[in-house]
Amino acid sequence: MQESSSKWSRFKKEDLKAGISVGFVHSLGIGISLLGVTSIVFAGGLEPFIRSGTEIWFLGTAILCVILALTSKFESPLATTPLPAVVVLVAIAQSIDLSGFELFITFACVIFLSAVLSGILFFVLGSLKLANVFRFVPFSVSAGVLTGAGILIALLAMKLLGFNWTFEFWGSLQEPVVLARVLSGLLLFALFLIANRFWGSFWTMPAIFLLFCAAFHLCLFLLGISIDEATSAGFFVTADWSSRGWPFYELSNIQAVNWMAVVSQIPNVLTLFFVLLVLTAVGYAQLEITTRREFDWNSEFRLHGFANVASGIGGGIPGGMVASMTIPNIALKANTPLNSMVVAIVMVLFVIFGIDLLRFVPLAASSGYLLFIAYLLVNEWLLRSKGRLQIPDYCMLLLIATTIVLRGFLEGIVLGLVLSLVFFAYRLSQVPLVEASYSIREKRSPQARSIPDQSILRVYGLRARVFQLRGYAFFGSAFALAKRLNQGLKSDPHPVCVTLDFMNVTGFDLSALDSLRGYIRNAHAENITTILSNASEDIHRELERDLSAAVRERLVWVDSEESALEHAEELVLEFYNQDAARDPTIRDLVLRSTSEDLTEYLNRQVTFEDLAEALSTTCGTLEFSDQDPIASADEPQKGLQLLVAGRASVKDSEGRVLYQCDPGAVIEQGSVLDQRDASLTTVAEGPCRTVLVTPEQLALLDTENQSLAMSLYRHLVAWSSRNDAVA
Repeated sequence: MQESSSKWSRFKKEDLKAGISVGFVHSLGIGISLLGVTSIVFAGGLEPFIRSGTEIWFLGTAILCVILALTSKFESPLATTPLPAVVVLVAIAQSIDLSGFELFITFACVIFLSAVLSGILFFVLGSLKLANVFRFVPFSVSAGVLTGAGILIALLAMKLLGFNWTFEFWGSLQEPVVLARVLSGLLLFALFLIANRFWGSFWTMPAIFLLFCAAFHLCLFLLGISIDEATSAGFFVTADWSSRGWPFYELSNIQAVNWMAVVSQIPNVLTLFFVLLVLTAVGYAQLEITTRREFDWNSEFRLHGFANVASGIGGGIPGGMVASMTIPNIALKANTPLNSMVVAIVMVLFVIFGIDLLRFVPLAASSGYLLFIAYLLVNEWLLRSKGRLQIPDYCMLLLIATTIVLRGFLEGIVLGLVLSLVFFAYRLSQVPLVEASYSIREKRSPQARSIPDQSILRVYGLRARVFQLRGYAFFGSAFALAKRLNQGLKSDPHPVCVTLDFMNVTGFDLSALDSLRGYIRNAHAENITTILSNASEDIHRELERDLSAAVRERLVWVDSEESALEHAEELVLEFYNQDAARDPTIRDLVLRSTSEDLTEYLNRQVTFEDLAEALSTTCGTLEFSDQDPIASADEPQKGLQLLVAGRASVKDSEGRVLYQCDPGAVIEQGSVLDQRDASLTTVAEGPCRTVLVTPEQLALLDTENQSLAMSLYRHLVAWSSRNDAVA
């Protein structure tokens, strides 16, 4: 209500004229639309009650417009029963096997029940904050529903003209009356098409409709045909125009309701709600795109719920905001609540003073207008979608629309949801479960290794592969992963171990774990160790289910990717030792490949030891015991430190080891320029000794011992280069 009061506070005097004028023209357009709606809904056995049915539609539209105008976040919402939802009501009317007043009063009760039940469901969805779920209704489903509705509206409009597909009808076209009835409706349809093509203004359609009605009556006058004669020939609705209006809550009316027939329509009422739900979601999506604003769908759904309940209790219709009627208000600078209020007032005034004018509206006018609306739906959602959708999606659209036309909305919607789930599962299975894969040749653990071990890991690194998994693991994606892993079991070189990292896995289904269990058994048979990192307790429990004790013993569970890499390196080094024991020449080959690296390392260490000894006498040293912090994150540092003896680990804020440092490592290099806080935590792994170089000591070296300063700079640059290369 706060949002509602604020939009009224933005109302200006200049909005008064635009709101009244545009609202009045909108009233004509909506009124014409409702006349077409009631013509197809109250047909057949309900035709005598079209007067009362029109009152239900006009009053329901007024209630919906008033409540949404007063409460909705959008300034000028226009609401009624969208035409695709009207088709469901037509199906409901045709499925009630009654006649006379009992048919009408029972059908009216179903309409009121539909409004109340739809309102309750809208309110529940909004209150449970589930409205945003319907932002993700597949386009193919929405387009299929609207296309099917468009085709059904066209068929109903043709039926209104007396058109059917029998041979007798085609023969009857030779009769002037039948031919004139059909051609007059098609003529108005053609005029609407031409006007839409060349003008497209929102007031054009009401003007053409009114002019057509006037021209129709002029032709009758010139031909000397009375209204009664034209009605007998099928040009006008046959109804009891002397009957009193509806609704009247009287005991006799309630007693006349066939409540068993009402209860039997509950599945159709739920279908109507779902169609209304899809149309409302599509409407708000279009409104957000046009206005470039984001609406609170949960709040709007609750307001729609309240409006529908009020409409049903007041003897009105189920409905929702119709974007095609609402969006033009923005371009016409009439986006004010007054617009909607004027529409509501005109609807009520028409019911009070103008309801008898319905008898003068030709059926050709209603059918021509409905044919044009059907064309707009089919053109927008079927024809224009052809180039926008992929072939499977477009085929799904066609299948849904065909099912709706041949079987009904409920069957079409259920088919659409089933196909959407099948397509979703298939496409999700095509999304790789593997986010990244690498071997320990490309990425190592933070564990410091000797030069020979590093060379061994470089040569044998392809034997240990790591797969980082992501997303939701279900049967499709997990089967593809298991297939890839199983193919890798026979790769060259033969794997020593495979690591599966579950850090970014959001969930899984049991069939997915069945596929992974199958791979684990195959890996065990090939003497390959499987390492699983960052796996939840559920994954741990379910993966080990139905595995033999021997297979479970070979599984390695670790809590981080770094630990998995470290374990994989140990397994590769162990495999190398076994390989070298079988063939001693392998050890010689590896040692020859490491000789150059080892020589470079030894020369570097000799140079560093000379540098450390010189700096120790100038700058001084610090001693640390096991697990002492050498540098603590976010704490001020006196300068950089050079690790002279021992080993240290650099950790992040969560305590994970990023890498390990050997003698020669530089700790908090930036602190040599000015005293600053440490970026990471460095902890001694056993007794350590460092040389501390403060900014003041560095400045003193630059002036008094430039050769030592240059040696320090060369070491810092060389160490940074090696570190960047490793990273």
